Amino acid sequence: MDLAQSLENLQQAADFSIQPHTAATDFRNKDRFAKLDLTKAQLSLLSQQIMPAIAADTLASAYCVRFPQGVPHTLMQYKTGGFGTPIMGDAGIVGHASLHPLAAQAAVMGVFSVMSVATGQYFLTQINNHLDKMSQKIDKILAFLYGNKKAELISEISYIQYAQQCYSSIMQHDAQRSASIAGIQAANKVAMKDIEFYLYDLLGTVQHEKDLKVQAEKAMQIVDSLQLSIQLYVMSSILEVYYSENYDDQYLAYLESSVSEYVDKCEKRMLGSMMILQKEINDAASKKIGKGISIPQKPQVDRLVDSLQKAEESAAYSLHNALYAPKQPTEIYLTNDGEAFIEIS
Repeated sequence: MDLAQSLENLQQAADFSIQPHTAATDFRNKDRFAKLDLTKAQLSLLSQQIMPAIAADTLASAYCVRFPQGVPHTLMQYKTGGFGTPIMGDAGIVGHASLHPLAAQAAVMGVFSVMSVATGQYFLTQINNHLDKMSQKIDKILAFLYGNKKAELISEISYIQYAQQCYSSIMQHDAQRSASIAGIQAANKVAMKDIEFYLYDLLGTVQHEKDLKVQAEKAMQIVDSLQLSIQLYVMSSILEVYYSENYDDQYLAYLESSVSEYVDKCEKRMLGSMMILQKEINDAASKKIGKGISIPQKPQVDRLVDSLQKAEESAAYSLHNALYAPKQPTEIYLTNDGEAFIEIS
């Protein structure tokens, strides 16, 4: 069986396709495409042997690899590197052999595994950009954290940032990957504990602090730490899915429901506390008109109360897309220059 025929069989079995892309396309258009972090060496087999074999009579400047149900769906069928088959004996099945694909086929699946990780890294970067406090540098986070939770929270934030930014590298080493999942789960528990601490601290501040200026200043400081804790909870929940590559529909549905519900309850409790503070600031201003009273945090309080009432401002707003992005139909364009691009619009 020649290379082209064996690859055609592989495409049918694994539910993906590689097609020449002959249309003039500007892959540098950042509104349509994002470049994946893949080296020319990682794509060399495809660019030098596989793609030319698929389109020997076609002049193409790029090739489109389509995964109808997402890259992980294709890879799951080949996770062991071969196809199992039973070995029969007098007493029944006495063992299992492994029928491995041709070297070229195995290499193709290896390249797709690298593509899957690179695509996951892209998705994680987009998610991290939405979580504004999680994406800040450690020194900026340290500037607003306070209290006895400061060391604990900054430790977990630092770890999750590391796990997110080094995802592509860690996923290539099973032992480190397993250890990272344990660390991510630990960070998730710390996040929930700190969320509850800051919610009670915020409520206590707006109810019992008598000095309005001190109350407003302290409340906004607590809110920064609270929002960071909520974002840590969301990001660690997403990272566990990506590291474990567990895209089972029932699991994802449960996770999305539980995380969304908890974040919604937390943000509503935060809103309730901040509305108490907002009312006190407004009442004080109305009573002291002309006497020069000023609460510097008033604009911040008003913006926060407004944002907490908008669904698109929630830390969990992009949760569904984040969890299900790897399962969506995916198109990756491979150029003859050894670069890979994912279509984003």
